[in-house]
Amino acid sequence: MIFEDAPLISADHLPIRPSVPPSAPAAALPAETMSLSEAERALVARALDQTKGNVSQAAKILGVSRDTLRYKMKKMREGSVA
Repeated sequence: MIFEDAPLISADHLPIRPSVPPSAPAAALPAETMSLSEAERALVARALDQTKGNVSQAAKILGVSRDTLRYKMKKMREGSVA
C-alpha cells in the first residue's frame, strides 16, 4: 500500500528500486523491429561472446542463474520460446 498525498505517483514514491545501478549503461534498443525472443537471443549471444562462452559469467552479466541461462539456451536450440 502506498501512502502519498501527491497528485501523481512517480517511481520515486514506490518502495521498489531498480536492480541495475544508475551508473550502469542503458541497453540500446535495436534500430530495426525485433521480437522479444529475438532480442533475448541477441543479448544471450552478446553475453556469451563477451565472456568467450563462459555460461556462468554470461549468466551473471544477464542477472540470471546459470541454470536459467542453460535452460533458455536449450530452448533456443530447440526453437522453442522460453
